[in-house]
Amino acid sequence: MLITAGIAACLRWRDTWKNGGSSAIARDLRRLSPIWALILVYASFSLTSHLNIGHRHLLPIYPAIFIACGACTYFFRTKSGKTVAIFAGAMMCWQIIESSLVGPDYLTYFNQVAGGPKNGYKHLVDSSLDWGQDLPNLRSWLDHHLDTSATTRLYLAYFGTALPGWYGIQATPLPLDSSVQKLSPLEPGTYCISATILQQVYSFYHGRWTGQYESAYRLALTRAVHRFDLPANDSVINGESLQRLRFARLCAYLRQREPIANLGNSILVFQLNQRELDQALYGPPPELAPSL
Repeated sequence: MLITAGIAACLRWRDTWKNGGSSAIARDLRRLSPIWALILVYASFSLTSHLNIGHRHLLPIYPAIFIACGACTYFFRTKSGKTVAIFAGAMMCWQIIESSLVGPDYLTYFNQVAGGPKNGYKHLVDSSLDWGQDLPNLRSWLDHHLDTSATTRLYLAYFGTALPGWYGIQATPLPLDSSVQKLSPLEPGTYCISATILQQVYSFYHGRWTGQYESAYRLALTRAVHRFDLPANDSVINGESLQRLRFARLCAYLRQREPIANLGNSILVFQLNQRELDQALYGPPPELAPSL
């Protein structure tokens, strides 16, 4: 809608400018100025605020955007107006079809400019995408794809308040229990991770993997090898840090891979063998973002 409105406005002003009607352009801008002022001021403060926890905080500007788009239909009265109107109709049909196809997972809708719903987690998570709503989808996927007779381990890092066990999902939670001194090894298997956790938004080691995290991880690994030489309290603290760092590094590795399944666009499923797991935990850093 915004693209169509912008094209219509540009074509209208181009024709007006050619006919020497600069005053008409100024009049159009004055008529729309209250709407654009509301959109620009509110969006600027919302995006630069420290309280930036979801797309829902931008919803108040949507009515103004819709009014502006509706007002731009006035600009269809140009030589190119018919072409623009056809383009606008095609865009609206595309929007309707896309919205229908994403159902019932409407929360996870992203248009094709952002890569579609399957790639939405690369841009926004938490309340803009992932409220822990897809445990039923995970249960259904496991019923059809997981070989219960095999010894493959199932791991789950779930973002939400529901109980996976209530849905019959018996999985090892990630990250593992950090209160034990002995570091339990991760094994090859199926790793199901909520999008918000995969992006490490609320993790102790949040965001992308950095050189600082890598140094801390290598140090924690070394200390774990020599844990018997550490005082008891230091050993527990090191175990907690290593659990968190190891999981953060695993997530950094998985962010570079395509999942084998994207359930409801909010729970991503990965299959890892021993070689891939070793690469994730002990190989070269999967990514190195600048340290903050």
